[in-house]
Amino acid sequence: MKILKIDPHPVPYSWAWSCERALKQLGVDISMFFYRDHYLQARIWRWAKAKLPWLLKMETRQMNRHLLATAARQKPEIAFFSKGELGDAATLQELKKIGCRLVNWISDDPFRYLSIEVMREYDYFFVYDPYFLDPLAQKGVKKPLYLPLACDEEVFKPVDLTREEKIKYGSDLCFIGTYDQARESLLAPLAKKYNLRIWGPGWKKHAVNDNLKHCLRDGFYSPRDINKIYNASKICLNLHHAQTVWGVNMRAFEATASGCLLVTDNPKELGALFDLGREVVVYQQEKDLPDLLDHYLSHDGERAAIAAAGQRKAHQEHTYLQRLKKILAVIKEQQNV
Repeated sequence: MKILKIDPHPVPYSWAWSCERALKQLGVDISMFFYRDHYLQARIWRWAKAKLPWLLKMETRQMNRHLLATAARQKPEIAFFSKGELGDAATLQELKKIGCRLVNWISDDPFRYLSIEVMREYDYFFVYDPYFLDPLAQKGVKKPLYLPLACDEEVFKPVDLTREEKIKYGSDLCFIGTYDQARESLLAPLAKKYNLRIWGPGWKKHAVNDNLKHCLRDGFYSPRDINKIYNASKICLNLHHAQTVWGVNMRAFEATASGCLLVTDNPKELGALFDLGREVVVYQQEKDLPDLLDHYLSHDGERAAIAAAGQRKAHQEHTYLQRLKKILAVIKEQQNV
């Protein structure tokens, strides 16, 4: 099988890198198309989107022309998008004329990034949250399918840290993620009591609670660095973004894969993916958190046992290799119908 994988940019150990590695392991003839190579850089793109819509449209058309030329030259059987927010309906129709079947695996709310017109063009449309399946089907999207997110076991795993890395990355509690108000509300009371570090973009710009200032490690961090943060932390806190209704975010898979105890809110699908209380710890209300944190910070053996069980589950059942194997199986099954 020959696949053209379409992703934003070639970041080592990223979602695109992990999918490419898994597909190669499965014997797929894969080539990558990184649309930021043919597009404005991210910060310029955000500015242009608001200030210069004509430039955005021009760059989008140019990127789609490059994509079609690449597909015409390589003649893949499948054009595989991750999100695909820059591919328009006309481009997807042209890819079909070339002979491509269209696949999308999206890790966000699809209605936030894609038009119904675009989503209807896909032959297989995989979402990380099953909440979206019925709304997509009602809008005429073909074959909306649920596929949870994953971890890369070559990136997120227990590692030995140097003394300097333990000091740089270590804390009792870590939170890794982009700023939003709900996360600030959750973390601000905890910052007064616990050794907490918050890693991710937007916090210094938007956080207003003074309790958080000493906790912030603002910015973007590589997957390798994030794995070190998990390894150096006793507990990873998780709060799903408002766009997630029933599904489970990437942090849940990556933190557990790293061998860190995950203490998380409890979306509907979490119990189908992990054994609650044995592989991950859940809180139902924010007021429950201090008692849970006190317990697991003071019971090292119990914390380590749950973290180890979560790590085994993530590496055994929730890797990109397993997810991509599922996608290929669905496509082959449909071929034989």
